[in-house]
Formats: sequence, C-alpha cells, structure tokens
Amino acid sequence: MVYETSPKESTIIDIERSHKYTIMFIHIGTQLPPYLFTAIRQARMFNEDSRRCSIVVVCNRDAQDNMKVAEKNMMTSCCVDTVHCESLPRSVEHNQWINNSTLDSGFRNGFWRHASERFFYLQESMKALEIQNVIHLETDNMVYQDMAHIVDVLQQPSILNVAATFDNDTRVIPGIIYFKNQAGADLVARGLRDFANQGENDMQVLAKLNGISHLPIVCREYEKLNQNGLVSASGHQTTKASSYSNEIDRFGCIFDAAAIGQHLGGIDMRNVDSTSSSIGFVNESCLFDTSKMKFEWHRNLQGRNVPWCIYDESIYYPIANLHVHSKQLELFSV
Repeated sequence: MVYETSPKESTIIDIERSHKYTIMFIHIGTQLPPYLFTAIRQARMFNEDSRRCSIVVVCNRDAQDNMKVAEKNMMTSCCVDTVHCESLPRSVEHNQWINNSTLDSGFRNGFWRHASERFFYLQESMKALEIQNVIHLETDNMVYQDMAHIVDVLQQPSILNVAATFDNDTRVIPGIIYFKNQAGADLVARGLRDFANQGENDMQVLAKLNGISHLPIVCREYEKLNQNGLVSASGHQTTKASSYSNEIDRFGCIFDAAAIGQHLGGIDMRNVDSTSSSIGFVNESCLFDTSKMKFEWHRNLQGRNVPWCIYDESIYYPIANLHVHSKQLELFSV
C-alpha cells in the first residue's frame, strides 16, 4: 500500500490501531539499495503478524517507481507499506535544518545530509500516520528477534522516549533506534535543528541529546572481567559503564552498534583502500573489543539460525540485530 497526502492534509491514512509497533526503513534517493529487500524479508520473518507489526518504507517516489517487479512483489508479500517523502507535510524543524545545515552534500551523493535528514522524515511520518512504538532500522540491519518482546521492555519507565545503540559516550550508531512516541521524534528533530550549523553528523548530535536511553550492547561482566574495563582501541572511555548493559536482563539479548556486524562480515569496501577481506575487523571507537568474544549461531524454537555472543565461555546472549556494514546481508539471512 502506498500512502499519499496533499500539503493541506494533516494525516495520510488511518493505519490499523491493532499494530503494536512499526518497523520503519528510510531511504532518500532515486534508487533503493538492493540489500534493503533482504533486510525487509528478514524483519518480516521474525515479526510475522502484520496485524501486530507493520513495516513501513519511507522513500522518494522515484525510488519506488524504479523498483524491479520482483522487488515490488516481495514488498507486497511481506505486507510492506510505503510512504513517499514528497507527500509528507514538512515540519518547522525540517525547514529550519534545510536552511542552516552545513553538512557535506558532495560525499556519496549527499550521504551525510541524508543520514540526518531521515530523522525529519521519521518525525513527519509518525505524525502523519499517528503511530507510536517505531523501531527505525537502517537498510543494512538484519533482525533476529520478534520485536514484540523488545517493545514491551521499552515500555518500562526507566526507558526514555528514544533508545539507541551508543558505541561510546560521544557517538550513537543509529542502525537501530526506538521512538516511543511523537515526543521522542520531535526531540531528535529539534536536536538536529539546533546543531545544524555545527557541521556534526547524526551520530555525534544524537549522543549530545538529553533524553535518549541506551540499548544494551555488551554484557556487564565484560567491564568487570576485562582488565581495562570498557575502553576502545583508540582510547575512548566512559563515565557511565552500566549504561552499555542497560536493562540487559529484561531484554535478554544485546544489540549490535555496528561493531559485531563489522567483526563478523567485514566493513563496507568503499571505506577501505585494500581489496582484501576485513572480516575480523575490530572497531577502533567501540568500548569493547569483539576479538575477545566468541560468536556462534544456534537455532531458535522456530528452527531459525540466530547469532549469539559468548564471553568468558559461560556468559552468552542472543544478538537482536546485526549491522551488516559490508552490505552483504544475504550472508546473514536465515
């Protein structure tokens, strides 16, 4: 289904109120990346009930028009709804950001501008669709959990209106980021607007905002058992170590802030000079060292392979998502 609106309309269409949460992908540009469809298929596989979980792709109209027939059929079979960026009434914060942003617009066809601007489209989509409990996934993220349980935990009073994966105190990796309500989306939009002329990217700005909870990315025992505690290879340290295992017992899993996906699948080849494999890569800015952990795949109750992180041979957690930085998502599909 495609949602459309005119600038005078305040909403797009009534979405089924029985949907408990929405998984939202956002892409700005005229061509959807081919690996997005692998991410969508995986998200639906682990979140089968379309009455409870809606999947929405926010993109430019040209991007949908340029989809192949097989891609359109897959979107239909996975019950994916589409919102066109052009159809969304632009927020005040969005307009102000456009007028003031000093982010580089030349790199990879505006990559850094698009990385920030997507959050304004998210803000506008949530308002137009009148939805809450939005899990935004970047297009290179694979999920391995039914997010219904995750969303239930995110309702805890200890979780603020936004929750994200920080890999150190000064950087959020928004491969997966949760918005409890419109107030959360507005918070991020205002923050990006306020820092628009500072030249800082979305990851840096998000880390500066008050009102964002941590999703757990590492077991608490790592900090206790590792001689150096939580410290990155490039020297990042933290004053809030417990945040990086926030509510881990309730979640019963950890989330990947890119470091695990980079270690298992390597990094985007566009980011390196060499053509040799980067599998085993250790992210220099992440507060834990992936080479000190083991990663295994085990079948869940539905018979699907799910990644697990094992530390010190006896501490293990399933991984809710993998940020497949290499963009080779098919290698990690169930």
